Amino acid sequence: MKILLAGPWTGSLLGELLCWQGWLRAKSRGYNKTIVLADPSHRAIYADFASSVVSPENEPFLKEADRVRPADVPVQWVTHQPVVGGQEFVTLGKVPDEKKYHLTIDAQDCGHLDRKGWARLICKLPDDLDVAWASDGITKCHQIGGEDVREADFPKLLATVLASKVVIGPSGGIAALASVCRIPFITWVDKDHYNLYPTTWNPRATPGIAFRGNPSLKQLEAAIAKMTTIYDPKPEPAYSDD
Repeated sequence: MKILLAGPWTGSLLGELLCWQGWLRAKSRGYNKTIVLADPSHRAIYADFASSVVSPENEPFLKEADRVRPADVPVQWVTHQPVVGGQEFVTLGKVPDEKKYHLTIDAQDCGHLDRKGWARLICKLPDDLDVAWASDGITKCHQIGGEDVREADFPKLLATVLASKVVIGPSGGIAALASVCRIPFITWVDKDHYNLYPTTWNPRATPGIAFRGNPSLKQLEAAIAKMTTIYDPKPEPAYSDD
């Protein structure tokens, strides 16, 4: 029996989603059993291919296993950003039949989008929108009404994203989670790294709008109106860089 012992990933959620789990999924195809060392709360990321997910503190001694770590991932660097080829992606978890939230927002400070800026945006949106406010745990994020899931563990964060019609926020862990799970998204990225869209940072061609640099409130308002209007539970691959 061929056994693969992999991990642990110790970097950001963005890196785990776009530079590790897809590569590990593809690599696991050549093994009868795959054991992933990871925080058990991240089990859903590996559940479709891992035989088990074990806390790194409980790493088993398996002399016969092939051992891989994040340093073994073949990385190419494009504009100082890591790019990993040959990955396989799937939706993590189960998308509910009915959406609970119109929007999930990762409200980080981004230029004029400080707390006051986010508040002004929310005031311009329809009152009946159900909004969740999320964070990947790395950057401080704001909450303006709605449901606060900023301190949620990964299973709750994943459930929130899957239950959302549209996810909004800068390029990071939450935007990557939406992209991997094919939840429509609105994001923005540094102009120097924009060339990594729409392929590397949106590997499943999830419908989305990605801005070059920080968007204005008017641009975000228009993008939200567009994405919430065209939302389809099973959207065809599409991409826009409005």
